[in-house]
Amino acid sequence: MKFRKYLLPILMFCCVSASVSARTFFNLWYGEGYATHNNYDLATSYGLNFYKAVGYGIGFGFTTFVQQANLNYNTESNNASGGSIRVNSKYYVFAPMVVAQLGRSGHLSGYLNGGVGVLSDGWADVHTWSNVQWPAGSSYDYDIKDKSYLANMVFRFGLGFIQYYHMFGSFHLYVNEDFGIFPASLQNTGYTDNNIVNFKQPLNSFFSPTYISLRVGIAHITNSNPKRRR
Repeated sequence: MKFRKYLLPILMFCCVSASVSARTFFNLWYGEGYATHNNYDLATSYGLNFYKAVGYGIGFGFTTFVQQANLNYNTESNNASGGSIRVNSKYYVFAPMVVAQLGRSGHLSGYLNGGVGVLSDGWADVHTWSNVQWPAGSSYDYDIKDKSYLANMVFRFGLGFIQYYHMFGSFHLYVNEDFGIFPASLQNTGYTDNNIVNFKQPLNSFFSPTYISLRVGIAHITNSNPKRRR
């Protein structure tokens, strides 16, 4: 039968897939990030990734972590009227992820993830002013620090690269370069305070940062102990 000549390749593929799919990756990490615009200071993040290989070079899983946003907008500080805003917030993020092995060694992988973040803590300090004296009594200076300026839920997409460096047994050093994108605003668009509208420039780009982060941690990879493979 013609089917017999395909039987051996099929069995070999199944064995390889089963061997690969048995490998799981658990990564625990800490990182620091820098916003590509309106950055105030380094923003911390910490969490874990878990994924399982389901085919040759492909894995599916999830990542969950805390992401800080540490931003400052003060380009209007020399204006007679305008506004500035300082944000320091933290979001709990959960995102499914897909991982692709880059190269035969498996030491380098690329990934994509996307999910939601829930506000855990933070504040926005909004300062608006006008030194214009006409008409009389029209000048003002408001400074309000309020968590209500921040969105309770946001979306975040991530992509980047992961490197593994064997340490001992099934444990590896985990190094990750991550690009985190907030496509929707961190601002609570339903907030009714009129101070937000006093800014000379729209704040959509300010409240939609992109973070470049470096993360370092420890990884446990099943069936990765070199001594057991001998």
